[in-house]
Amino acid sequence: MPGMTLRAWAHVSAAGVLIDGSPNVSGASKVSTGTYAITLSDGNASAYGVLKGLAQSNSTLPLFVGMKAVPVTNTVTYMSQGAAGGAPLDSVCHVELWE
Repeated sequence: MPGMTLRAWAHVSAAGVLIDGSPNVSGASKVSTGTYAITLSDGNASAYGVLKGLAQSNSTLPLFVGMKAVPVTNTVTYMSQGAAGGAPLDSVCHVELWE
């Protein structure tokens, strides 16, 4: 993302387990169906950023996951959906937080 810095990234399972992530990602969890949270350990709770991601459901269709101008705290919540505005969907996700 031009003019922005990658703050954190995480690869999260459909069950909400952190598979892999940048050093400042300390964990992940499943909040509810299709809703996940990643926990940051770097203590910067005042930044704003862009969260983008790619999800993969049990089908062969890739699904986009993203939020704009997210107020960043130590826990960032995101949702995986089958389509824009669609119902939440459990899915493996790779998410990146840019600021």
